[in-house]
Amino acid sequence: MATNLGLEFNKRVYLNLRKDPLNNENYRNDNMRLYQNLITTRLADLSPDQLNLKDKFDKNYKYFTLTTSGQGFLVGTGNEHGTGSKVKVNGKEIDSHEFKMGFHFDHSTGIPVITGHNLKGRIRSFFPIAYNSAHKKIAIANRLIGDLNVCFKNDNSINVDNWNTTEIKKLENLIFEGEIEMGVRINPLIQDSFLGAYPSKSNSKEFSYTIPKHYISTSKTTGKQSDKFDQEETIKIPAGTFLFDDTLAFHKHPLKDPMPIRLLKILPEIDIQFQFRLNDLGGLSGQQKATLFKYLLNKYGAGAKTSSGYGQFRKQQENGTSSKALNSNLFFDDFNPIAININTADTENEYPVPEKLITKLPKLQETDTWIPLESLKNGSIVSGTVVDFVSGNAKIQLHIKEHIIILGLQGKFVLHNEVRLKIVETSGSLMKGNYQITKISKM
Repeated sequence: MATNLGLEFNKRVYLNLRKDPLNNENYRNDNMRLYQNLITTRLADLSPDQLNLKDKFDKNYKYFTLTTSGQGFLVGTGNEHGTGSKVKVNGKEIDSHEFKMGFHFDHSTGIPVITGHNLKGRIRSFFPIAYNSAHKKIAIANRLIGDLNVCFKNDNSINVDNWNTTEIKKLENLIFEGEIEMGVRINPLIQDSFLGAYPSKSNSKEFSYTIPKHYISTSKTTGKQSDKFDQEETIKIPAGTFLFDDTLAFHKHPLKDPMPIRLLKILPEIDIQFQFRLNDLGGLSGQQKATLFKYLLNKYGAGAKTSSGYGQFRKQQENGTSSKALNSNLFFDDFNPIAININTADTENEYPVPEKLITKLPKLQETDTWIPLESLKNGSIVSGTVVDFVSGNAKIQLHIKEHIIILGLQGKFVLHNEVRLKIVETSGSLMKGNYQITKISKM
């Protein structure tokens, strides 16, 4: 059994923390050891099946699995973590290499988890009950009816045409308030329960990774300290790991350099198992509710910073398989952030159903001439197809095997024509799951 990562992350790393920067050498080394421990621990070694609650509940237990994509998955970023402490060596102040944002682990197992109340809150945000404004309630209800139409279009047992704002209100009151009708609650033992979610399987592969060898050497003979924080070492990341670090760039001033904020995340290609206990009331069976929840989470994402590409999942295709999609900061094809901005109309009919924020684009048929993702680098030449072109703004899908990469470019293009492009600038890493094409030019 591997060590409890939550205990290491939230408690033990602070044992050698001191107020005086001259005495924080051990604290900095502890942070480096924690970092290496987090990114090299295999998920299977933590026995995630111990969080599977199937045997703890009756037939109302429902579950489904979604696979992380995009930038990875964040949970518990609002938890307190990091002290801003510095380390001083030979008069030079250096960073303690601590994580600046929190992360949520199960207390007993040390496995990252999405708690039941957080999962309930996220799913609740897809329903009108989560909003106070009457305008937004109408818009969200209409959007949810549209989602029901898509989710159950092949389910003949559900007549989606019968769904209206009144039926939506009944369903949400039953799911989130336990009310079968106004003021009448059902037995708490049979109310819908949100049991949380946890990473159940890692699909990551083995790779080597270079990390800064941040430590301070003290001579045993003279006692003199030697600053070694510029050295690097290469470590092997075994297959089956599931955690990695990432950074957010905080700007104190628009004209000053950013201050990177280190955070911990769950990698892309990690299976997350969501668990519920759902009854057959409210117009949907327990299994149909689970199907709806899966559709909504898959479409809108979960966790923190979903609008920045985190917390997204592989999109489900018509045949039930999931697509591999790589998010680019030029154009995100694989997630739909929830954004409702209504401030004009005053009646229900004047509120259209908010559509996806991204144009529905045609799917291209992959050919033998398409290149693998690993071959993309600065200076690479790649072909693409113009899948959308409006008012000088084109969306071009690159011909990359097994991935959907769509970039936005301005200029003169012809819809559906093939173009050749040059990769000018990239950032991030494929291994870390934060690879981005930041600049591209037309040949």
